[in-house]
Amino acid sequence: MSNGDFNSVLDDAYKKWQSAEPLVAGRILFESIPPSNIAKWSLSILELASKWIRPPTAVERLIRSNGRQSLFGATYRQHFEAIRRVTLRLEGVLVQNQSQACLVNLCYLAENVAKSISNSTRGDEELEFDEDSGWWIVSCLYDCAKCVGSRQFMDECEERLFRENRTSS
Repeated sequence: MSNGDFNSVLDDAYKKWQSAEPLVAGRILFESIPPSNIAKWSLSILELASKWIRPPTAVERLIRSNGRQSLFGATYRQHFEAIRRVTLRLEGVLVQNQSQACLVNLCYLAENVAKSISNSTRGDEELEFDEDSGWWIVSCLYDCAKCVGSRQFMDECEERLFRENRTSS
């Protein structure tokens, strides 16, 4: 993909983000990322959200994995399962405040990060998780930012997603 083409992808995705269609923005972005870059991209998004929402230990472990090749495959399934258990516990209690709601959103984001990294390691094998897991990363980040309610967090999301990787034509 040429620099101009990638910048056009970023522009298209940003328009969808701005019009409150983060899942469509996620599809546009995720489908433009080579599988070898998915771990780095998705973990950087999870790290950003974790600066704003204190992550549970299972999410911290996923972030610390840093997308290392030696951990691919089954290990990311284990990360997903550990995070899913946390999510299910959180969903099982009545959310009583904004902090709890934001934590649930962060867990949804982390689940999709783990699933996307696991899928990216499969090569020609059948995907282990839904192929649209990566699309949901952007949507979950959007939900995290909306939940926190900080303009600065939203600006940091937009910087990470749409400006950091812009190329010179």
